[in-house]
Amino acid sequence: MALKGTLRDFGLSDIFQLISHQRKTGILYLEDKGKSVAVTFDEGKVVGAEAGSEKTLEKERVGDILLKAGVLDQGRLAQCLQEQERTARKLGVVLTEKKYLTEEIFRQALLFQIKETLFRIFQWTSGTYRFETTKITYDKQFISPMPAEFILMEAARIIDEWPGVRARIPSMEMVFDKVPEAESKILRRSDMKETPPREVEGPDFDLVGEEKPRSAEKDRIVLSPDQERVFDLVNGEYTVSEISYRSLLGEFEASKALQDLLGFGLVKPVKVPLSKPKTQEKE
Repeated sequence: MALKGTLRDFGLSDIFQLISHQRKTGILYLEDKGKSVAVTFDEGKVVGAEAGSEKTLEKERVGDILLKAGVLDQGRLAQCLQEQERTARKLGVVLTEKKYLTEEIFRQALLFQIKETLFRIFQWTSGTYRFETTKITYDKQFISPMPAEFILMEAARIIDEWPGVRARIPSMEMVFDKVPEAESKILRRSDMKETPPREVEGPDFDLVGEEKPRSAEKDRIVLSPDQERVFDLVNGEYTVSEISYRSLLGEFEASKALQDLLGFGLVKPVKVPLSKPKTQEKE
């Protein structure tokens, strides 16, 4: 029986759970308002997701993500794409063999592509879907299959927390800069190897397993790995969107880290989009 219909009749969460429970292998095609997404499953687990436009057929491929992340230039990417086409080898293999990238960075870029695509479609309220059972291939060296349960849990968390994050960071085009002496207010993890922080009361991890910032000494704090990565990218020039790519954390995680840094008093907004409502603009 073909699995197809509309998202109004059968929700995306139900579709993922059905594919997972039946351990299906194939591709789930989703379309809505000129947008299209293809999600690849291997025995019920997600191993790929790619978004594009039905009208232009443009897609953001992993190579585009590497360019936006600033870890690869156009010349090297073009060279590796040509070799990929000529030899039929995976792009990640070509890039890492030439030592243009580490395996870990390429793995992060692939995960970025999959997670960003998935979490955006979970915000869709309409559209059509169809699942086609077919043989699939994916780069097993760099991709770890993701259980549907994990994806659904993460999607629910993001949808629940987005409004609070958006209240502080309403636009991905905002630009932040560090406040004066921000560096002196934190204790870096690289320094903690030599100077371990004092013990503090309370759990060090939140409900989703992310390490919380801890007080190290008086006014200095230890940021989580994500917060420290974003903190290092805040420079008064990069937009939130650019930071989301350069950190390879994605829109939500990068925005959430920036929200935390704002709360710690380490960064401040310096540029806002020109399209801000007039009631909020100040000359």
